Amino acid sequence: MILAEFEKLVQTPADVERLNEAILELAVHGRLNTQDPADEPAVELLQRIRAEKARREAAGELRKSEPLARVTAEEMPFALPDGWVWTRLGDIAETEMGQSPPGNSYNESGEGVPLINGPVEF
Repeated sequence: MILAEFEKLVQTPADVERLNEAILELAVHGRLNTQDPADEPAVELLQRIRAEKARREAAGELRKSEPLARVTAEEMPFALPDGWVWTRLGDIAETEMGQSPPGNSYNESGEGVPLINGPVEF
């Protein structure tokens, strides 16, 4: 098992960085665990997200947005596991531009909607 040999794998900061990259690569490719056949297919989840977005736009809770172009085959760098689909970030998340909240309002409890700060996160 890899955990038994962990100390041999990670001995320097560069080793930690390579390990982080390997774990991220495995996660993005859906290879960290087995797919549960009972999981909702991503296509169905995206349909629910689109329906909720349309409902919120109709209620005036969100600004109306133009549909985003579908991800083309040329944009797909690798095949996804069964049940996964490529989509645009704007199809699943609401992005806002503006002023960052004051530091004393930062949510450290992990509850609610997370704040993703472009310069910090990306």
